[in-house]
Amino acid sequence: MKKILIVALMIVLSVTAFSYTSLYNFSSGELNTPLYGKGAGSGNSEIFYNPALNPSLMFSKDRYYVAVGFYGISHRETHSQYIFDTYDNTVGKKNIYDNSFLYGEPSYIMGYMPLGAVSLSLGYENLISKDYTYNKTYRDDNYVILYDESEASIGNINGYFLSVSYAVWKIKAGINLSILQGDGTNEYSVIYVDPAKTDSSYSIDEQYSGVRAGAAITYSPVASLEIVGLYHMQTIVKNSVGADYTGTDTLSLSYDTDYILPNTVGLGLKYSPINRMPSSLMLNAVYERWTELNGAKTEYNDIIKYSAGVTHELTPSTTLLYGILYEPYKKNNQIADVGFTCGLTLKISQAEFTVSGQYRHLNYDEENTFYTERVLRIVGDVSILF
Repeated sequence: MKKILIVALMIVLSVTAFSYTSLYNFSSGELNTPLYGKGAGSGNSEIFYNPALNPSLMFSKDRYYVAVGFYGISHRETHSQYIFDTYDNTVGKKNIYDNSFLYGEPSYIMGYMPLGAVSLSLGYENLISKDYTYNKTYRDDNYVILYDESEASIGNINGYFLSVSYAVWKIKAGINLSILQGDGTNEYSVIYVDPAKTDSSYSIDEQYSGVRAGAAITYSPVASLEIVGLYHMQTIVKNSVGADYTGTDTLSLSYDTDYILPNTVGLGLKYSPINRMPSSLMLNAVYERWTELNGAKTEYNDIIKYSAGVTHELTPSTTLLYGILYEPYKKNNQIADVGFTCGLTLKISQAEFTVSGQYRHLNYDEENTFYTERVLRIVGDVSILF
């Protein structure tokens, strides 16, 4: 009975901690496949650069191609409340929490091989990544410390993919298969100042595995226009969990659960005016059907992510990138990331270097607490044609 009470207590603590957990890490960004440099700079126009997302991509008809990408994220989260100051007899909005962190890692490695009318893309991509820390000291009305609460969640799911595309007439069609693997940890603790109260904590280790598949078609009615449609099927990622709960007693559990990626449909338009300074306008919309997962753990909303981007060739070796994006959250469609992007591509002989930046800012409130999140994402890659 005591062990059951410990587990129940840890679940309650986890739920209460959620309101202080960055929405960004549990947003539609979960399915933002690793940003290729050009896609990142042009408003997340991944449909036209990522062969794992759009397997109908054909980069060149007669050249081999390899690329390596990386990304880094600077994240700052602040919480504020309207607080009554008993000394000044005033009410003011004050920060009660300020957290920031920085992390980065490789985003993808890719090789491309043209084989006549058929082309192959294969490689590695960091499909889902989480890196979140939270620390807060709680005080009473007299500012006396009551307890410290902390949480750290780190992990990723990587995809090892093969995409095959075939061109005929004005159509390019492709299929994709990705083997998914990953791991993660979650550490949580509450430490009380009062020795009469029992400190509590839990430690969770996760191991992910699964297979994801998709298909896409690109149609070019005229040379200046590309229309892309894509679909990725719902994917069940198996998660093997090992958990240790510590309170008045220690309990260790092992169990399996599912992490589900929903059905996804995307549409992209790319227009490149003829007889003008080389440039392209890209419009994207991606629909994620999260409501099909409702009833298992929580209630979600379906979302549609929009983006628009432009690539503009300043010189034969220099291309400017810029764009905007709008991505609502599956837990609350009234909250959305609005981002601005820019980037630069340089060509030197057979090599191409791209560096892009994205800035996102959002505000939301929950239970009289006002949240602000600022995210700066730097994305880059190096590619070589052989």
